Amino acid sequence: MTKKIEDDINTIKESQIRMEEDVKHHIKRTDQLEELHIDNRKRITKLEEPLKARAYLTSIMVDIGKYTGFVLALLAIARYFNKI
Repeated sequence: MTKKIEDDINTIKESQIRMEEDVKHHIKRTDQLEELHIDNRKRITKLEEPLKARAYLTSIMVDIGKYTGFVLALLAIARYFNKI
């Protein structure tokens, strides 16, 4: 009976050692994935910057076009009424 208990205890100890190694390996891989995730986030941010700049410049050009059109329309109206 004590032999069986000793065998069971040894089996549990071996199982515990394997589980601890598995957990260590899992933590190591998780840390590596976290580092890759941070690196990917930095790369994605750099890739998105030109798109943000393009959208910003496009909106500025549209605004300039609107204001220029408004001013030219006012000048055309003023010229029209000065002829009359």
